[in-house]
Amino acid sequence: MPASHHSLFLTPLRVLACLALLSVVAAGIAITVILSQSTNPMFSIRREVIVPDLSGMDWQQAQVEQSAAQLSIVWDTRYSAQAEGIVIAQKPTAGSTVKQGQKLILSVSKGPNTITVPDLKSQNRSDAIQTLRDAGFTVSVDYIRNDPTLQADTVILQSPAAGTALEAGDCITLTVARAVPDPFRQVPSLLGMSVAEARRRLAIVELLPTLTPSNLTEGTITAQDPLPGTLLHRNAHVRLVAK
Repeated sequence: MPASHHSLFLTPLRVLACLALLSVVAAGIAITVILSQSTNPMFSIRREVIVPDLSGMDWQQAQVEQSAAQLSIVWDTRYSAQAEGIVIAQKPTAGSTVKQGQKLILSVSKGPNTITVPDLKSQNRSDAIQTLRDAGFTVSVDYIRNDPTLQADTVILQSPAAGTALEAGDCITLTVARAVPDPFRQVPSLLGMSVAEARRRLAIVELLPTLTPSNLTEGTITAQDPLPGTLLHRNAHVRLVAK
């Protein structure tokens, strides 16, 4: 075969060989890139690193501390008793061996999920309970006999007090006035009152005073019988000692 013909025959073969070589090189580069980006321990060619312990750190400090490990941080926030901005959990856990670039999930505190207790005194029992439940609290109710100056089924006391900061789910105890069954009247507390004020308070609940000394018009009540809270029939007498 003439030399010119032989050269023409080899040229396509050389082109094909070059193309094949380029394909192999390109495939090698692609595989290298893929492996360099992979965080799968079976395939990654990235070096292994130890996950640092970042719990309890401020989130900015944690970001600096993990920079040597070159991990990819994913931030997660949640309420907790820890101050706002503190790392409260991490995944993978500290001490784990991972590849560079692997995801590191850091949970950062948003601070306590506190709710301020509202003022419920003198509110209707049902309204007060609904207000607390809407705010996220649980409710406990105690009943006492009604004070004559208060409307039945209203809140007299609450614990904790209004303005207290609590977490959702905490329990608020309401003390609610219970109506006195008619025709009974509840004896009010009269100790320390003036004679005139004691007479007025008894008149409100339709009870009658019996004073000792009987002719006393001024002075301070030092004793009473029956005791406060006792139920008496309307127009019954309450014995008072005054000085």
